[in-house]
Amino acid sequence: YRIVFNMPYLTFFKKFEIVDRSILNNGVFYIGGISENRGIYQVIKALSILKKQGVDFHFHCVGSFDGGVYEQIQSMREYHEISEMISFYGFMDLNSGFEISRKCKVGISVLKPIGNYVESYSTKIFEYMAVGLPVVTSNFKLYSDVIDRNNCGICVNALDVVQVADAIKTILTDRQLASRFGKNGLASVESQYSWSSQEKILIDFYSQILRTES
Repeated sequence: YRIVFNMPYLTFFKKFEIVDRSILNNGVFYIGGISENRGIYQVIKALSILKKQGVDFHFHCVGSFDGGVYEQIQSMREYHEISEMISFYGFMDLNSGFEISRKCKVGISVLKPIGNYVESYSTKIFEYMAVGLPVVTSNFKLYSDVIDRNNCGICVNALDVVQVADAIKTILTDRQLASRFGKNGLASVESQYSWSSQEKILIDFYSQILRTES
């Protein structure tokens, strides 16, 4: 058998691609389900730290809330400290959601180290890379093997809000680094992590089966 990963279809993401994100305002982008396990509370606490440090940003958050999560966010002191710097868009189709990514300099996906998250790829990080977004994500080995090896973002302990804050700040404030991360991510997706690369694995596998049966 062969393992085929669910990688981005680059033709779709091409229209959202920005080769050099460093020239943009300090938008922080998230798209997907919004839940405790996907790190929303840590992100809000981290962004509150950044405001106290005088870092300008706007958090663009696209997706549906798990039950009770929105109410919990509303009760957070840190949320009220930065509420004017956050936009919650609710559920959007992928096309509309990634249109918002065009305002942003960094894509974030800080999943907690639980269950299946640690041992399976988050498609989100490859989608971020496919549009040229530098990535801040969890420091699971599976993720760091992609992000660190390709020098396209920063991996953090998702439970450490100071680490999360520092990583976001580094990308927002270091234009040369942001530019390099974005370009490296884009190049690595095009060469290694797109659906076309997985399609080739599938074609080669079936060709091998056909040769064996003939």
